[in-house]
Parts: sequence; structure tokens; C-alpha cells
Amino acid sequence: MCQMIEKIINEDMNGILSTMPLKIRINENNLDIIGQTFGIAPTNNLNKFSPKGDRNLTLLNFVNQLRERNLVLDFALLDEPNINQGAILMKSRGDISWRGLGGTPFFPPNVNIPPPHGVHMVEFYGTDYIANSMLYHAFRQKYMDVTVGPESSLQLKDLLQTSCPTGFCIGEYLGALGEQFPNRQVEVRFTARKAPVMVFVENRARFRLHGRIGMFVRPQNSSQVKMEVIRSDTTMTANVNLWIQKQHIVGNASIENLDFKLIESRIEDVDQAVFNDLGLFGAEFLEKLLTEILQMGLIMPTMKGVVLKSPKLTIHDRYLRVQTYFKLDERYAERLIQGAVRQTLANVG
Repeated sequence: MCQMIEKIINEDMNGILSTMPLKIRINENNLDIIGQTFGIAPTNNLNKFSPKGDRNLTLLNFVNQLRERNLVLDFALLDEPNINQGAILMKSRGDISWRGLGGTPFFPPNVNIPPPHGVHMVEFYGTDYIANSMLYHAFRQKYMDVTVGPESSLQLKDLLQTSCPTGFCIGEYLGALGEQFPNRQVEVRFTARKAPVMVFVENRARFRLHGRIGMFVRPQNSSQVKMEVIRSDTTMTANVNLWIQKQHIVGNASIENLDFKLIESRIEDVDQAVFNDLGLFGAEFLEKLLTEILQMGLIMPTMKGVVLKSPKLTIHDRYLRVQTYFKLDERYAERLIQGAVRQTLANVG
């Protein structure tokens, strides 16, 4: 038995660990990487991924829809793990790409990671390269392009109307829109002009988005057709605050700048000056909508068998840090040992 245990540690363990999966889909919240490695969990085949079709979900589900796309995180080690000052330091890639094929045309920033303080059991550091690689490939696959209508959010139900039943709608803000196209719904199509950018700065993240907007009036009856009435470019800069609340990453947003550049209009009395006023109105609305999306939160990914305790998130210059304590599920650990022994016995056989 002692010889078998020595063989597991000295010979088989490296072979077992070499089979550890190095790519995961970003929509997986409870990862069983260790279980897959030791043969106690089914292998997750990335090639069998079937992204959900384009459904007319609400804007509040946009982030979750993005996670359901075929975006894969590559966390392969960059070099050998280093043991120093009583801690193990491991550096991984952190590249998110379509189907895990890579091809991100830029590189991570150089950051100075402070030495471990020895208080928390685990410290995770992630640069804004993780977010920007995902945003770049989401842009390349046109995942950022969305169509928004009154059905997309409760806040938009009355707002995206040419006639204002409640006295407050977009028909009041766009010249003669309500007079030219009375009692019509408004549809907005957003297309990203280039990849969005997120930069971590001290205590917050800054997000910039460049897009093209097409505004349409929908037909009310069979004698009408959907018509594009406005085309414009837009640039938005927002500040985002993030923190951890009950295993969820939540936050709020504030719009720093929102510019519209009018390209073409079929609405009377609509010029660039009107669009500038619309930017002030749109900034307030987008701020509330982004905050509502962030307050829904994302489940913080964890490893199966590992229970996080009191995780804390802070944002720094070009990186974020998560500090946490954890405990290991004893039954899960027992199954891991059984899996390792089983693989060793199979090799001996």
C-alpha cells in the first residue's frame, strides 16, 4: 500500500494532472475541473456546445445571453508554478475567445502584483485583458448587436412610442416624429462599430462603446411598412463599480459621456442640436438600465468541491483582485482520492 501511494505521488500524479482540461466555457458556474482530471466526473466536450438561438429576450438578460454564446476561457499555465514565502503562485493565460481558438490581436498589460499578505487562503488576480479579449471576440461574432423594442424592458414599454399615452415617450423628443408617424412603436437597432474597451482603474472600471444606431417605426397595420427614420453614430463612456454580494458579482454604473452624431433623418425638425439634447435624456435612462443589469449580478464561478467563504473583490490599476477563504468538501475529497487510486490500479493492471 505504501509503495502504491508513493507511486501515485511520484509518478502517476503528474500524468493525471497533465490531463486537466485547460479550456472552459464562460457560462459554467460550478466547474468540476478536478473531478474531470481524476475521472470522477464526465468529460465536458467543447465541440458539443450548442449556443442558444437568437430569442427576443429582455435587455436585462443581455449579459446572460452573451455568456450562453460559444466563448471559451483558456487558462493554461504560462510557466511552472512557483512556491515562495509559504504560498503557491500560478500564472494562467486568461484569454477568452470564440470556441477557444484564440487570435486576440492585443496583449495583457504589465502589472505589478503585490506579494501575498498571508491572511486570505486564496488571492485571484485578473487583468482587464480577460474582459477585453471577450469583448473583442463578441464584437467579431456580432454578439454585441441587439434590437431593442418596447418589449425589451418595462422601462421601454411606454418610452418607445411615437404617441405618448402617459405623456412621456420618445415622440416628444424627436421633432415631428409623433405627427408624421402617430401611434407607432419605435424599434432601435444597435450595431457595434468596433470592439468595446474596458479598463480597470483604482476602485472602478471604465467602459467605452462605439456603435451605430438605426431607428425604425414599426407598422401598425397591413397597409404600413417598417421604415428607418434615423441613422446615427454614438459613443458612450461609463464608470462601473463592482463588488461581491452573496456569491454574486454585482455593481452600478454612471454615464460619463454619451454623444450622438446624426447621419440621416427622415423626421422633420430633427437636426444635430436635437440629438445633443437627446444625449442628455439618453444618459440618464442608460445609467438606470445599466445599473439594473449589474444589480441582477453574475454568479461567481467556483470549483466543485470547494466552498468559498467571505470573498472580497477590489479593483486596481489594470487588474482586479478577489481575496477569499475556502473549505474543501470532505466527501468530494474522498472521491478524488478514490479516483486517483483507481487510475493507479488501472495503470498497474
